[in-house]
Amino acid sequence: EQFLQTYFPAEVILLGSPFVNADGSQTLGIAEGGVRVTLTNIIDYDPNDDEWVTKTLRFAHHEFAHIIDQNFNFDIEAFFNISREGYTSPNSWIELTQDDAIARGMVTNYGTSAVTEDFAELVSMIIDTDANEFNTKFLAQEDCTGQGQDCIDKNKGRKIIQQKYDAVVK
Repeated sequence: EQFLQTYFPAEVILLGSPFVNADGSQTLGIAEGGVRVTLTNIIDYDPNDDEWVTKTLRFAHHEFAHIIDQNFNFDIEAFFNISREGYTSPNSWIELTQDDAIARGMVTNYGTSAVTEDFAELVSMIIDTDANEFNTKFLAQEDCTGQGQDCIDKNKGRKIIQQKYDAVVK
């Protein structure tokens, strides 16, 4: 309770529509200065729509992870060094699939856009994904017999995700 009283943003702004970016992607949340979180796409609010609720909570947790980072100065440089080769340019993440991201050592394609986004995506996925599902999808090594290079690449990426997972949990 004390943690949330201290670090929960002073302002939470809810906007009806998402911000549409030049590359066609949508911005569904923004954390500002450690004190404000803006969530968009509220026009689609439906408490009975599990997909909407999960997506919105994931964005809220993602933005809160930015606030935690802004307040605690998580060692982003060490985090970056774990998967330095996997990051893309800020606008090319949209061309990747989640499997591409996993092979690069990230949990989502958006996480490949910048180390701070990688951190926030990992935190939100840890919070919002069932532990067994998270383990199966992002940490457990697959048997790649007869599956080819993509499987091998994803297993390499999962080892990277495990290192970052351990850093975040610590």
